[in-house]
Amino acid sequence: MSDWLPIIIGGGLAGAGLAYLIARAISRKLREILGRRERPKHVEKTATVLDAMMSLLEQQRALSHEITDSLEKRAQELKELIHQADQTIARLAARASTFTPPQT
Repeated sequence: MSDWLPIIIGGGLAGAGLAYLIARAISRKLREILGRRERPKHVEKTATVLDAMMSLLEQQRALSHEITDSLEKRAQELKELIHQADQTIARLAARASTFTPPQT
């Protein structure tokens, strides 16, 4: 048994050293991953500006839809008015063709 004692102690130390190296590598990797999650201040400012720009873009999109809808409604109203005017002109032309001026 005493012959095996140095081998057991050496193996234990080697195992402990290997466990330490693995734990250290994992710790470094975790710090690197967690460090990536924290944004630098300039990235935060850029994200804030980007959010504001996206909000403005959405507002402009909604406004353009309102304007487009209003223009389409007015165009339809104009088409109806033109149609009514064409009907009135046709009726007047029909009456004018049957009209005989009074004789003097």
